[in-house]
Amino acid sequence: MFKYKETSYLEKRFIEQRRNLRYPFNYTIKYALTPTSTENYYTGIISNISSSGMCLYTSCALVKGQEIIFRTVLPTFYRKAIVRWCENKDRNFWKSGLEFIQSNN
Repeated sequence: MFKYKETSYLEKRFIEQRRNLRYPFNYTIKYALTPTSTENYYTGIISNISSSGMCLYTSCALVKGQEIIFRTVLPTFYRKAIVRWCENKDRNFWKSGLEFIQSNN
């Protein structure tokens, strides 16, 4: 028997924002805060990933709209991302949503 579940406006809005299915993926990655300054890399932990973006945990806050560049051995077409949101989870622990952007190199 089919059961209909009423969803709230906020639930629908959240679902609509997800263009691609996210997959759990725990992986440590190096990133630079600006694509033009890649001599200072930081460490972050990916918690989930999709073809359009990922969730990254860091020890410093990222700024909405900021571009970051990755140093990775993963086979990927994307080496850059833009920060879409960032929230503080604990004193020195941040969670950010990143959207992949095309790289020219």
